[in-house]
Amino acid sequence: MEAMYFIGTRPQANGFHFVHTEDCPFLPSPGKRIFLGSFSSPDKALEEGKRHFPTACGCLFCLKEKYKQVISHVNENHSELPVFIKNIPVLVSAGNAYVCGVN
Repeated sequence: MEAMYFIGTRPQANGFHFVHTEDCPFLPSPGKRIFLGSFSSPDKALEEGKRHFPTACGCLFCLKEKYKQVISHVNENHSELPVFIKNIPVLVSAGNAYVCGVN
C-alpha cells in the first residue's frame, strides 16, 4: 500500500531535513513542506527527499528505522556534518524529537 510522503523545507537544529508520512503528528504545516509523492516504501521517499535536500532523513517519529540508519551512518562519517554540528553532542531521545518537531 502506498503512502504520501513530505519533506520539511526548514533544516532542523542538527542540519537534517526530515521526511514524514502524511499522518505524522510532526508533519510541518503546508507552507513549510514539499510533497514528495506516494511511494510503496520509505526508501523511495527518502531517495526523492535527497533530490531536494542532500541532508534528508526519516523522521524520528514516523520513520524511526530510517532515522536510525542515517544517524548511524553520520556517526561513522562525521565529515558529512557542518563543523558547528560536529562539536555539539546531541543525545538522540524522544524529548529531542519533540523539539525538532516543534522547530
